[in-house]
Amino acid sequence: MAATSLRELGLAYAAAACGVLLAGAVARFGASLGSVDPAVRGEESWYEIVTPGEQVNIPEEIRQAALAEGVDPALVAAIVEVESGFNPAALSHKGAVGLMQVLPETATLVGVAGHHEPQANLKAGCRYLRLLFEDFGGDVELVLAAYNAGPGAVYKSGGIPPYRETQAFVLRVEEAYRRLTGQPLATARFGFWAP
Repeated sequence: MAATSLRELGLAYAAAACGVLLAGAVARFGASLGSVDPAVRGEESWYEIVTPGEQVNIPEEIRQAALAEGVDPALVAAIVEVESGFNPAALSHKGAVGLMQVLPETATLVGVAGHHEPQANLKAGCRYLRLLFEDFGGDVELVLAAYNAGPGAVYKSGGIPPYRETQAFVLRVEEAYRRLTGQPLATARFGFWAP
């Protein structure tokens, strides 16, 4: 049974089970996500440099997964860029897999099977983000720190943990979000759904 709140699990389990680590960004989205096939999109990728304020064309798979959980699609795209470099086959040394670098324990926590598949990976990562947004009162920086280091580490440190990797992760996602939207990270939205 999937938890409806990380608090229900207790901080010890959440810290052990849900620490998602940053993986190397090694490749762009593959044809496994359909609409971003290189033959369809041409030479340029949707996430190339954009003019601040310009509307970006986020892949439909990311948009749908994000909106289904009420999470900002541009934030999810920024996380995917930083976590996996849009490589659906990315694998970390800690066992986190896919576009959003989801651990098996995290997929179980949020009730998503088959997290190795791109759509299921996006669903699990977005659902986990929603839980983190709820637990951390919408504080985007704390949500990102918890996504990377685990919520227990954020609770224990009373903020972004003093881990170099986590601090770099938060900054890199912030930079990617600003590049994608032209807006500061604090404008990332939570709690809205597709019509």
